[in-house]
Amino acid sequence: DVLRKHLHDPRARQERADFEGHPGAKTVRLGAALQPDERPPVGHRIAPEPSPEEEVYNALVLGTRDYMHKTGFSKALIALSGGVDSSIVAAVAVDALGPDNVVGVAMPSRYSSEGSISDAKELAENLGIEFLIVPVEPAHAAYLQMLEEPYARLDGGEAGTAEENIQARIRGNIIMALSNKFGWIVLTTGNKSEYATGYATLYGDMSGGYAVIKDVPKTLVYRLSRYRNALAGRALIPASVLAKPPSAELKPGQLDQDTLP
Repeated sequence: DVLRKHLHDPRARQERADFEGHPGAKTVRLGAALQPDERPPVGHRIAPEPSPEEEVYNALVLGTRDYMHKTGFSKALIALSGGVDSSIVAAVAVDALGPDNVVGVAMPSRYSSEGSISDAKELAENLGIEFLIVPVEPAHAAYLQMLEEPYARLDGGEAGTAEENIQARIRGNIIMALSNKFGWIVLTTGNKSEYATGYATLYGDMSGGYAVIKDVPKTLVYRLSRYRNALAGRALIPASVLAKPPSAELKPGQLDQDTLP
């Protein structure tokens, strides 16, 4: 009934009659107005198929750039550990935003190796980004002293994962403080393999606004790093970063392979 009433509604016909009877009205017949296109036809071509590494890397760059622009952020902070995950995230960020809009922050602890600090510094120099070093030892020592009595009173036993994670949470606090102070987003560096196995610290290395490689397995992180180096024609990501075994460096002699399943 509603459709029938609409079809029989005379108002549309009356509006059309009023329009066509207006002295300034001009009717254009689209078919008559279109002229044949005399330009030569556009040649067809098939774009070369990208490699899996190129396709994924370009997707990461595009996703990071789009997220930044759509959320209104102009600069990004990245915690540089000297490892492969933070290195590839920094490379993606530079390609997405430009080196002037990326700041790397190294936060060494008592367990950080000289090689990790120098690798982070070399990466920052290769990428042309601002590089800060903020040691976590003063805060780390204060935390351990503060917790010594309650740990002992509650029979906390030997130092373990809780003490290791304190370092990660201090780093998360520092980089979020910089983010809060300057209004820059933190790009987190955890990969899919770590998140799938729970090898990450809540309120620590997971702190941030956008996880660039959250869907990238660890093995693919290495392939992407080598692809980016090949694209640059040099070791943009230092060779030592790709050669050394991964380590969170939260205790002496720690290697990720000793803890991961």
